[in-house]
Amino acid sequence: MKHYIRAIELLLQYGANLDIKEADGLPPSNCLSFGPQVTAVVHKWIRKRSGQEAPRDEKGCDCCGVSDKPLKNCAKCHVARYCSVECQRKEWSTHKKTCQPFSAGNTVTFKPYYVEGENTMPTEVLRNKFFGLNHTTPQTHYRAAHVSKNLSEGKNMVVKVQLPYNLVMNRPEPGAGPLFVYNKKRDFVCRIRREDGAAAYDRISSVIATKGVGGAKAYFAAELKRRDELVIKATCIISGSLRVQPNQGVDHLATLRFLVSRGLAVDIPDIIGWTALHHVVIGQSLRVDLLRELLKSGAKVDHQNRYGDVPLLGAYQKNYTAANDLLLEYGADLEAEGLTPRRSFLMFGPQVTAVVQKWIRKRSGEEAPRNEKRCDSCGTTEKPLKNCAKCHVDRYCSVECQKKEWGTHKKTCQPFSEDNIVTIRPYYAQDESMMPIETHRNRFFGVEHTTPQTHYRAAHIPKNLATGKNMVIKVQLPYDLKTKTVIPCTGALLVYNKKHDFVSCIRREDGAAAYDRIRHVVATKGARGAKAYFAAELKTKDELTIEISEVLAEQPF
Repeated sequence: MKHYIRAIELLLQYGANLDIKEADGLPPSNCLSFGPQVTAVVHKWIRKRSGQEAPRDEKGCDCCGVSDKPLKNCAKCHVARYCSVECQRKEWSTHKKTCQPFSAGNTVTFKPYYVEGENTMPTEVLRNKFFGLNHTTPQTHYRAAHVSKNLSEGKNMVVKVQLPYNLVMNRPEPGAGPLFVYNKKRDFVCRIRREDGAAAYDRISSVIATKGVGGAKAYFAAELKRRDELVIKATCIISGSLRVQPNQGVDHLATLRFLVSRGLAVDIPDIIGWTALHHVVIGQSLRVDLLRELLKSGAKVDHQNRYGDVPLLGAYQKNYTAANDLLLEYGADLEAEGLTPRRSFLMFGPQVTAVVQKWIRKRSGEEAPRNEKRCDSCGTTEKPLKNCAKCHVDRYCSVECQKKEWGTHKKTCQPFSEDNIVTIRPYYAQDESMMPIETHRNRFFGVEHTTPQTHYRAAHIPKNLATGKNMVIKVQLPYDLKTKTVIPCTGALLVYNKKHDFVSCIRREDGAAAYDRIRHVVATKGARGAKAYFAAELKTKDELTIEISEVLAEQPF
């Protein structure tokens, strides 16, 4: 925070651990938000400790190592630096093996874009304001555009290329806009836009994302030949940009099993109380094999961190359906203290709700139609399924399975009739859109997840309704996300199917009796009285028949 570069250098020299997390879970290796000087020192030591090197790791002559004399670049590669002609000649026999002159094969050429009349806010300024530090930043560092003078012979330099970066989420956002480019003196500052050369933009972005610091920025040898032509040597990544790559050959599952067999305690918490079980369900990708192994090894499924969060809540946030299923299979408690998993699952979207409600029913000995997506005779999940033509609820993978199951199914098969249906006139609210619950959840928790555009529809009528459309629909009462309760009103009910090719509302003014009947069923038999799933048939654009005698199991939409 204090930006004491020499202190950072000395602490790392004496073995400071870059992986110890502070209370918010951030390790010192998460250094990008503290500016380029801190980043350069930390990544130099990450390379040293892993036995890696990068060009220009230290500011010194690449022959004698002296750092108190003016240095000049190698005229061919513009990367190696020497304090004298003698040193350059002495080093040449070694350097010539790696010296790569600029060529079409190792460079990309850009047309710089200069944003006149704008300023930038350096990361170190934001850091200083946040931590209340007094630190003067040169005015040149606020430049958003600047062209070097005296370009008659071109200008060789090291440039920093930076992807668009979200400081709030602390991550790069590749492809979100122009790349920011500048040199150390800030006498050259520009942007690289994709519209000025898509192939070059994509190539340099890929190099930064795969080899740069945190996938966010990288340093390159470059030549500004003239105002509108910048050549960057994209095959040679200068120090400060080499990201240490994990060993892809490590068998993590075998390693975990070995450690457990040697007596590893799987429930040792970190500084904020997270155990290995917490970490495995909140990662950027889910390793179900590691999760299962931890649970089999006796990991405490309901361990609470210092804030009271259990692993199940972490799996909710990441929308890891397989993790939710496995944790509940191993007995995760839905009534943990504080924000209980039972009270909160609705706000995490339909996939989480479907899994949780399935286990609530299992634990209480109840069943519901369509509890799982499978053939209701042989149980297969790998074949296409077709609905029973009478009740539209049971599903079979073949005619043979349907015939085999009929002796049992006929006892509960209820065809659509006046006694078990309500007929609704759908209302299509045109020129409106809606915000899915999962989108609210993802924005709140900073989770990357793409919601299909069809899920934002507030109204849509299926095509080809000549013979009607049989489907499963979701009926949702007005819901308050803040209080996590149904809003007591007679407002419109939202209705849609899984594909979202049918989306409409049910208004009380279009049929009070039918509206009251369907609302009562949802309130008394639906998930927390907020939503329920039904077999239905859209006979025409303006006639929807809903079979309400049987509420289906919660579906993942």
